[in-house]
Amino acid sequence: MNQSVPNIQIARELATRLESVFGVLPQVIDLSSDGMKLECEEQRSAHYRSPEDMDSANDAWVDFAVKQMTIESQRSYATNSEGRLQLLMHLSQNIEKPILLYLDLLGHSELLVRSIISANIEALCYRENAIASKNKVESFIVQITQDFEELTWLRKAHEYMELCDAKHPLQSIASAFLPDLEQVIRAQAILYIPAVCFKSKQLAGEDQAQFVTTGPFDADTSVYTQLINDWLCSPNSGPMVLNTNSPGASLPGYEGIRNCILVPVSKGSKSYGWLLAVNKTSEQANRVDPHYSVKEVNSACFGTFEASLLVAASNIMSAQARNIDFFESQELLLTGVVRAIINAIDAKDTYTCGHSDRVASYAKSIAKRMGLSVDECERIFMAGVLHDVGKIGVPDAILSKPGKLTDFEYAIVKQHPQIGCEILEHLKPLNYVLPGVLHHHEAYNGSGYPAGLVGEDIPLHGRILAVADAYDAMTSNRPYRRGMPHAKAAAILRAEAGKTWDANIVDVFLASFTEEPVPNTIESTSFPICSFKNAEDTDMQSNSHLLWRISNSISNLVVE
Repeated sequence: MNQSVPNIQIARELATRLESVFGVLPQVIDLSSDGMKLECEEQRSAHYRSPEDMDSANDAWVDFAVKQMTIESQRSYATNSEGRLQLLMHLSQNIEKPILLYLDLLGHSELLVRSIISANIEALCYRENAIASKNKVESFIVQITQDFEELTWLRKAHEYMELCDAKHPLQSIASAFLPDLEQVIRAQAILYIPAVCFKSKQLAGEDQAQFVTTGPFDADTSVYTQLINDWLCSPNSGPMVLNTNSPGASLPGYEGIRNCILVPVSKGSKSYGWLLAVNKTSEQANRVDPHYSVKEVNSACFGTFEASLLVAASNIMSAQARNIDFFESQELLLTGVVRAIINAIDAKDTYTCGHSDRVASYAKSIAKRMGLSVDECERIFMAGVLHDVGKIGVPDAILSKPGKLTDFEYAIVKQHPQIGCEILEHLKPLNYVLPGVLHHHEAYNGSGYPAGLVGEDIPLHGRILAVADAYDAMTSNRPYRRGMPHAKAAAILRAEAGKTWDANIVDVFLASFTEEPVPNTIESTSFPICSFKNAEDTDMQSNSHLLWRISNSISNLVVE
């Protein structure tokens, strides 16, 4: 049976309980310190005094009892003479520096007194164990709540990863997921500081416009500068966690910051910036069941839990930064390939220089007026730019022939859609242009080439490009003829609508011509005769302008 108490406070409470039973307050003698701590009947508040100062009547008996307990290795000693019971008991586990309980009673059975003492000690120990268990449960609740919040945030991280493409800079990624993280780690604010702001090792006031901040926190830029420079000077490349030991006080040298975590956003040797969490809050709202009085350990400090989540956020942003770098290099490569193709086409047939750009602009504008998505309009534009790439495989003599082509020569020219498709099919990022390149000479009634498709079996890109290509071919100068006026070309389109070309697309295309005056000359290579927003260029034959248009389209589509 347990006969010990954990501390002096419980010993005092035991004495108070025994007083209510026996009518006499037992003495609690604390020998665990240098002096003796004694509670007596006359003075309820504990006080320290040396053993010599004890009442002489009890001193000799207590000294004798202690010696007997030591000799006999017992935890208690009692005498019962003429109805007077004197009892001394060890209440602590430490025999060398014990807490003793001394009772001096009249008319009480030793067995009964011992039983009452044991029962009270057990009750107090059970209560302390219950409190300890409750505290452990509450600590588990805090830990489980933190783990659940961490798991929830990490599960949501896959949603943020869907934003990781070339269209979303790091600032937009930070704006998307840092507010949720701020709630999880309970920071006053989390800041993303781009590395571009720190090129000179010094932040200026205007640089803060590029920061992403989740909460109401505003410090002088010198504070951020000092933090980052301190991190750069540190041999540790991981997160820097700082906490003040003085509640409410700022960290030395960092005015307004009580505690913080600074984590680099980097990949290899390349830095993209830093994430900074500042000032831990102790907000408990909506965290646990209100029936539990949970108190977090170190609730005012940042620790491993918060730092690990900020590192996870940094990894997401680093991955996005690498994606952007990769997409940009891919875009440059693809733009270079298309530039080489366009230069090859122009070198092959300088007379039709600018034709592909005009067709691409017409086709993109038609797609826009048909209500297609922005991405789909960009795809059609690129298909228009590359629709005649197969002419690289047609002999120069045929392309530049001033007279009418023979059947044999025309059969060779008709191969250019297939040739173009075979050239481009190896460029996987440009596979979306293949339907338009292959089928832009199909006829709505099935009389076209190369597949003789009919109606809506012809891909939409092919039907749109067919109209745009035909109109530009009719209104442009060629080696064997002058371009025809707009009115004549429009009349041919209307006459063949539903036969050679999709009638709906012809109507959409020609409807725009009523919105602005038709130019007096056909030499103009711009498209001012309609309200197409993508045909306002003043010099479509400029390679530099065309390549800018191509680069813009690729930047919108390369990530797909």
